[in-house]
Amino acid sequence: ARGIDLAPELRFLKQSLDELKAAEGWYENPMHAPPRRQVSHMHLFNASLEMYAATGESDWRDVAEECLEIFITRIAAPDGSVREYFDADWRPLTGGQRFEPGHSAEWLSLLHRYECVTEAPAGADIGVMFQYLLHSVDEYGLLPDCTDPRERTRRLWPQTSFLKALLALRHYGVVHPGCSPETVMNRIFSEYLTTQVAGGWYDQRSCEGKLISDRMPS
Repeated sequence: ARGIDLAPELRFLKQSLDELKAAEGWYENPMHAPPRRQVSHMHLFNASLEMYAATGESDWRDVAEECLEIFITRIAAPDGSVREYFDADWRPLTGGQRFEPGHSAEWLSLLHRYECVTEAPAGADIGVMFQYLLHSVDEYGLLPDCTDPRERTRRLWPQTSFLKALLALRHYGVVHPGCSPETVMNRIFSEYLTTQVAGGWYDQRSCEGKLISDRMPS
């Protein structure tokens, strides 16, 4: 921002990342306690990419590139889903593993953002990721919270990630008549944003449409 010196904050961010650096990726906490997690690297990929877009500093692109490499070689599963939990050497955990389609959708939109910012190919198979999303939708055409183990609930945030993914796919010429951005947006408004509280939302429903949540988490 004009007239504001952001250098101290940028130094703090880089120092904090340096303190959490692992041989591959970053630790999720100062204790370096397992498991290694997909979601923290997804958010770091997002943040570092936007920092690169804002500052042009190559250090932030390097962070984004490393997160992208981990996604392609470790996190992404062959069927287009994403693994959530890993051991210290980035081997997927077999017990307690989850596959959340909302995170596949979020990665898909971030891969598109990466290509827009860097003007370089991300190198991931977005077609396979889209097919996984299409196979994951419930009777309402929305994403469940988890596909393995299969859960009969769906929160709001996977749907907004789904919407972003569909908008990104449109840039690649990938469309599906039953899952257009407009269709999913209408479903989001109908299922989650039409409430008795102005500006409010519902957080979670069952896959049959039954309201589950009784609060709006921030």
